[in-house]
Amino acid sequence: ADAPATEDAAATAAAAPARGRRANAAALRTSEDFRREAEKLAAATLVNRLVMLRLLEAPGPDGTPPMRSPAVVTGGWESRGYRDFRELAASIVRGDATEGSAFLLRLVYADLAMELPGLYGDADHSAVSREERQLAEERFHHGTDACIVCTSTLELGIDVGDLDRVLQAEAPTTVGSFLQRMGRTGRRAGQAANTTFLCETAEGLLQAVALVELAKSGWVESVEVSDRCWPVLIHQLLALSLADAGVTAEDAWGHLSRVRDFAGIGREEYERLIAWLLENDWFRMASGRLVLGPEAERRFGRRNFMELYAVFSSPQSYAVETGGGQALGTLNQDFVDRLVDGVSTFLLSGQAWLVRMIRHDERRVIVEPAPRGRRRTWGGFLPQFLGFGLCQRIRHLLAGEEPYTYLDEPAAAVLAEQREILGPVLRGNRGDLEIIEGEYRWWTFAGGRINSTLRHALTAGAGDWRVTTDNFTVRMQGDALNGEAFEAALARLRQEDL
Repeated sequence: ADAPATEDAAATAAAAPARGRRANAAALRTSEDFRREAEKLAAATLVNRLVMLRLLEAPGPDGTPPMRSPAVVTGGWESRGYRDFRELAASIVRGDATEGSAFLLRLVYADLAMELPGLYGDADHSAVSREERQLAEERFHHGTDACIVCTSTLELGIDVGDLDRVLQAEAPTTVGSFLQRMGRTGRRAGQAANTTFLCETAEGLLQAVALVELAKSGWVESVEVSDRCWPVLIHQLLALSLADAGVTAEDAWGHLSRVRDFAGIGREEYERLIAWLLENDWFRMASGRLVLGPEAERRFGRRNFMELYAVFSSPQSYAVETGGGQALGTLNQDFVDRLVDGVSTFLLSGQAWLVRMIRHDERRVIVEPAPRGRRRTWGGFLPQFLGFGLCQRIRHLLAGEEPYTYLDEPAAAVLAEQREILGPVLRGNRGDLEIIEGEYRWWTFAGGRINSTLRHALTAGAGDWRVTTDNFTVRMQGDALNGEAFEAALARLRQEDL
């Protein structure tokens, strides 16, 4: 109802840069953020209203008439409830009714699909309500010629009985996950466990073959128990300081070094961490005690340091926008942390987007439409991080010549093509290094987490280098980058105290 006033505020803010760029740019962002949030809330409210209308007139599971048939939905699409919905939907944005309705549906499509799984047939998803999920599973148990589309929720902890086939879109990220899914089949006498991979990309095919070969060899990921939990250590240092008006570094070490989760962190590393926290204003030294500094106050001071009272906090989200400021949706921080400027692409609102810039201080991701026909960056499904063992197996099959009889003809042709492209690089004498038009491509096949760590280390020590990574490569560009500089960078990476 207040859309005109909001638009006026946005127009006022749009004129503000002439009066001072920095302050007024912040005002523009605030106004735009408010308008977009209001639009999203209005859209969600309308969709909830539509869902309630549908539920009120829906028949029971056995086809019986609805328990109620209120006047608001009597008369079908022309009833008062639906008429109000159409009118309100059109007023969400400027323009005609068609534009308003399309805008609403685009904003909330993903939420609607999760909340109404029956819209497209039985489905199973962790975000679906418990009742809907149980109903879908019950129908699947007792149905004939039944098929269920699901996420990994049916992979663990839910007994769906014996399946005839598992059809896997692309490939999971771990051998354990693959074995769990395939293990749902082949339980009856005379049947064998089976999975059919339906791969649309070369990356998916290579990942699927590597998973199968690792499983055949008896290899599966080990359960990783970390004794170097740096994020939790920092959290505990901040909490100790907050709890008692500061803490000495010695007392904190005496307390935390006995914890199993920090047993792999040495005293010298701990002292370097304290020095870094002091240098970057997370702590200040007062009478020999570490007290919270301005950076910690800024980051955690709201709501009386509520976020420091628990290790786990609510997930942060980033707004996704075009360069022109059009709001497209939001992404979780875990997803954003794995994106790379100018490299990563993802799907949102039914369209592929290329990441132009990530502004962590503003929690914004600036994108542009991914070019049509552009070959995807060979990156192993960024932003998914694949493990070291899986990536090494992919390297092994690319460098080899072994045929795999379970591949159909098109899949075998794709594997042969990928071997032709990358085989010479992997079998060459440059140590998996490829140089193309001044860009150094280091084919590590080390996995996303290791390569991301290498990116941070190289960026910190190489000056003007621009470093991007995926699951298989570390790519470097820079005016000062040459063979000698690259070898020097590798030598720094080998230092044990890096």
